Amino acid sequence: MISLLRRLINSKVGLTISFLALFGFALLGLGGSGIFNGAGLDGGSAASRDDVATVGKYRVGSAELRAKIESDYDNYRQQQPSLTLAQYVTAGGMDQTYDQLVDGLALEQFAAQQKMAVSDAYVQSLIKASPGFQDASGKFNQRTFDQYLATTRTTLAQLTRQVTQGALAKQLVIPTISASQVPGRLALPYASLLLERRDGQIGLIPASAMRAGPAPTDTELADFYKRNTTRYVVPERRAVRYAIIAPEQVKAEATPTEQEIAATYNADRARYLPTEKRTLVQVVVTDQAAASALAAKVKSGTSLEAAAQGVGLSAATIKDVEKAGYAAQGSAALADAAFGAAKGGIVGPVRTPLGYAVARVEAITQVAGKSLEQARPDIVKAIAATKTQVAMGKLHDAIDDAISGKASFGDVVARYKLTPITTAPLLATGANPDDAKAQPDPKLVPITQAAFGMDPAEGPQMAPVGQDGSFALIAIDKIVAAAPRPMAQMHDALVKDFIADRNLREARKIADAVSAQLAKGVPFAQALSATGLTLKPAQTVSAARAQLIQRPNAPPPPPPLVQMFKMNERTAKVMETPDHAAYIILWVSKITPGDATSRPGVINGIRSDLSSTMGREYVEQFAKAVRAAVGVTKNDKNVAALRATLSGQASPDQP
Repeated sequence: MISLLRRLINSKVGLTISFLALFGFALLGLGGSGIFNGAGLDGGSAASRDDVATVGKYRVGSAELRAKIESDYDNYRQQQPSLTLAQYVTAGGMDQTYDQLVDGLALEQFAAQQKMAVSDAYVQSLIKASPGFQDASGKFNQRTFDQYLATTRTTLAQLTRQVTQGALAKQLVIPTISASQVPGRLALPYASLLLERRDGQIGLIPASAMRAGPAPTDTELADFYKRNTTRYVVPERRAVRYAIIAPEQVKAEATPTEQEIAATYNADRARYLPTEKRTLVQVVVTDQAAASALAAKVKSGTSLEAAAQGVGLSAATIKDVEKAGYAAQGSAALADAAFGAAKGGIVGPVRTPLGYAVARVEAITQVAGKSLEQARPDIVKAIAATKTQVAMGKLHDAIDDAISGKASFGDVVARYKLTPITTAPLLATGANPDDAKAQPDPKLVPITQAAFGMDPAEGPQMAPVGQDGSFALIAIDKIVAAAPRPMAQMHDALVKDFIADRNLREARKIADAVSAQLAKGVPFAQALSATGLTLKPAQTVSAARAQLIQRPNAPPPPPPLVQMFKMNERTAKVMETPDHAAYIILWVSKITPGDATSRPGVINGIRSDLSSTMGREYVEQFAKAVRAAVGVTKNDKNVAALRATLSGQASPDQP
């Protein structure tokens, strides 16, 4: 997650993503978080010695920026519970949040200068249309909306302002990002570059091929451990106290009474009466005369399917339909005729809303009715499911009210007679690093993930843990900070790693020597043979640059292939394998330039790709222009102080 965040923020389109994120909420739903804690533009925020930026008429205080950073960090932590605030800030998350905050303010003021506005009704419609605020039926759910505001510590005014900014950003940015056209002459060099070919060889020097060395001494192991301490750090762990609240606990009150069973049976008596179902084959003809001719042909012995095919139609089969259902599909008159005929009988033509129907009775099935005793199992199951859901909901709300009233984990457990369980210190995945052989309990994963998203000072929380409506009451028992394992606990692992590291360093020396020989013109096979090791022959490689393009859902191209297209002709390069088990030696023997002059399809594809890239570039430049037009001043000193505080490099009181 950290590497993904860092790549995103440090990419060329990082600013573009930051800018487009302003209207991501309005387009996609719950993608954003509450932005503003200050007043509106008219009031502004009072000048303060801890302001981090001035955007036009608005002053952004450290507290406001910090609140936004923490809110954005909470969103990332939902995907990666082990992510710390310091890691988020160090990876560039603070800069991303700062850009979003400043861009939003600048854009809002720029839009006002251009006399642009968004109506309150439109903003409300965007909020209500957000998928994140809708229930299963697609309707706006007020309770979900209120929970979102509470969870993200966002007021309705702040959210309204954020969505307003998003709507304004959409109006300004969409035309900008779409206004990109690339001429063929500009695309030709890039298209030709895709057709460029490279030929060469790849050799491998595995660490396992190195000659065995002496066993490491205690001093060597201690030095190796000191130099590689970070390799042996165990991430933060949390011991969790939890209690499961399952449907079993409300079984008594969810058991249907005899009165409820009888009432349900009587209310649905129609579904338990004897019924008749029929399978019918029918053809609908728009013209009455044609329908009559078709019916006559069928009654004379031709099958309905064949007769329909003869006039360019096809017969449809309707299986196991009841009379009422068939009437709804066609007409009451058609249902009366079809259900009044014997098996094999032909009815029609009968007029329906779609035309004139001719039908054949294919099969008749008599379905016996059910007495109360026969229907009892299904009725009991249905009533119990409904009552269980209601009872679990009431219990959940009662515990939620108790937690809101500052009840402790122990108080809730005692009040509702729950069974508390305390885990060993676990990772967010539920794994116990002190017991490598034990597999994480899948049932504990949602509990540990919730625990890693909790602030110990906030008291117990609840989280769903099952498809049956079960949920867990969760509290943090103990937090074990990330720390390296003691050297005494991992002697055997250190010996293994030390030897692997030594062999890998020796493999690097040999790979460098082979590379030097290749640069002098020595053939690859001869250079490998001179090492005196038992190695696999070098492989011949020939590829076009187009092979580096990653297709959707396809694995990325091999790193050696990517590296070859960064090298000059008749040069060698040494690179480590991703698993740190060997060194690869690359040799580029020939580079053949590409020429896309006669490949219009390739040129057009590049034009399309460049258009998208240029659109993002336009947005990036537009964002900078908006900032310049409004006027943005950054207080680097206060931003640096906040960064130090959030990353753990300074105390909150430190200037």
